[in-house]
Amino acid sequence: MRKLLFIFIFISITFFTSSVTWALPGWILPELKKYPADTYLRDIGTASGEEAFKNATAEAHRKVAAKILRKVSHIIRSNQDELEYDMVREHYSAVLEDYCSWRQVVPALKLESLKVRNLTVDMARQDDKETYSLVYIKRAELKELYAARASMLRLQIQMELAIAKRQEEMLNREGVIRTYLRTYPLYEALKEAEIIQIGAQYTPNFRETFKQLATAATQIDGEILPHRNVIKRVEELAEETIVNFNDVCLSLISQLLQQTNEPHSVPVHPLVYEDSEMISPLASTFNNILQKKFRWIVVEPVREFNQTAIDTNKINRVRYPWRLNPSFWENGDEITLRATLRDIETGKFIATAVVRFLHSKLRDGDKFIYKPRGYEKAKEQKKAFEPRYYRSEHSRGDAETISEHQFAPIDGLKVEVWTSEGHGPLHYTKDDRLKIYVRVNQSAYIRLLYTLADGRRILLKDNHYIGPEAVNGAAEMGEFVCTPPFGIEFLNVAARTDKFPPIETREEDGYHLLINQDIEKAAELFRGLKPIEKTEEPKPIEPPLSDEKPRFQQSEVQLMITTTEK
Repeated sequence: MRKLLFIFIFISITFFTSSVTWALPGWILPELKKYPADTYLRDIGTASGEEAFKNATAEAHRKVAAKILRKVSHIIRSNQDELEYDMVREHYSAVLEDYCSWRQVVPALKLESLKVRNLTVDMARQDDKETYSLVYIKRAELKELYAARASMLRLQIQMELAIAKRQEEMLNREGVIRTYLRTYPLYEALKEAEIIQIGAQYTPNFRETFKQLATAATQIDGEILPHRNVIKRVEELAEETIVNFNDVCLSLISQLLQQTNEPHSVPVHPLVYEDSEMISPLASTFNNILQKKFRWIVVEPVREFNQTAIDTNKINRVRYPWRLNPSFWENGDEITLRATLRDIETGKFIATAVVRFLHSKLRDGDKFIYKPRGYEKAKEQKKAFEPRYYRSEHSRGDAETISEHQFAPIDGLKVEVWTSEGHGPLHYTKDDRLKIYVRVNQSAYIRLLYTLADGRRILLKDNHYIGPEAVNGAAEMGEFVCTPPFGIEFLNVAARTDKFPPIETREEDGYHLLINQDIEKAAELFRGLKPIEKTEEPKPIEPPLSDEKPRFQQSEVQLMITTTEK
């Protein structure tokens, strides 16, 4: 996917059946209008075969959870000029890391009290092959529910802190540390409850809402200490001597094991840098230490992964119900290693570990680089190509108008992409091979653009048509092998119900490279649309439902890939 990056082996199209159908038939839209988006959080899930209603309901639950996480993540990102921005990102990272783009298919967030309707049964659609499940809840009801949950969690934390205080008075240092560590999962659950209350709002004020998050992260509310204060107290009591990276990892392992001793085989996702989705150069070292020192069996998430499915978690959740997500956070000389252990099925926080240390104090610190190579340029690329959704319609004056939304409406075109190792985080080393798969929910034309580690952009596919017979199937777009140069790279996919306009390229070593390499211009050319004026805050999460079909729809998705020599 670059000159000597991924040598093109073949391009062929193979289709597989799928139980997931996103395109909604017309008979569903009148039912959805009974649950207006400004009053309800709702979505549709679909499935066929055995346990169709159960699977469709689970899918709809995940979609609603993703809406909440997406909204709050966007609120935080839109306030990058605020002094508290970095602190808020890190404070809520354990919750929002489950809405990196590579996990939006199955977010760990599980919502309670959502109501369910089997639309297929309710509407007497006996001849339909698909089962359609509607999940919904009033926004005000969800907000009230999780306000009560937050109060309960504060009470639980308050009780644990009181126990810790008594243990300190008795000079029971080990007991104090264990008690404080027991509060870590409770604090993460509290942060999640705070986020859900914000996500339940239809159109929150982004600036004011960000200030609420910043206040919750730092202010002592009279009931409990902020989580950051408890972390600091654990550090003071532990009095650990950290002189090398091995000590850092052992401290993290110790914290996890003090919170739960139940033995497990635990899938460990790659160590990412902050919330960037970029894999840290220390990921392999971290995994090697975990495999040697952790009492539990550390497994790769992609084991047993069925390449025609997008979700590795779905494949592994029965055998491996928990997952460990580690990340590095850098603040000058201070480095923070975080890891969150969650139950995939229930969404429960099992354990959380936080280890802070000074890079300059490590004896082997000079050997370690935490930030991925090409990090700043990769951030620019990611921002410019942030996935979007467009609808093109004729106005009353018969002139064409294009409306942009953060993501596809409930009845809109949707495109998904994954590789032979799943949806991410994706890490390939020299000579590794991968396949690319694409799936759409309507007949559409596909455009694939790959950005190399050195900044060159290759048009892998253009106006490749996926017809109605292949909708909702996994379309194999090619197989590639990893070679230099190495670094952070991107695969961008756009789907459109009409053909894309031509894009100017030049041929080099069998590849079609974009002539214009400027990031913003390249993104505009890739989309085949003129820039749209941006407002300070995005449009409502879901546009009003309409029975009229737009002239064309366009949906986009982005994958980030880390490639290294070894």
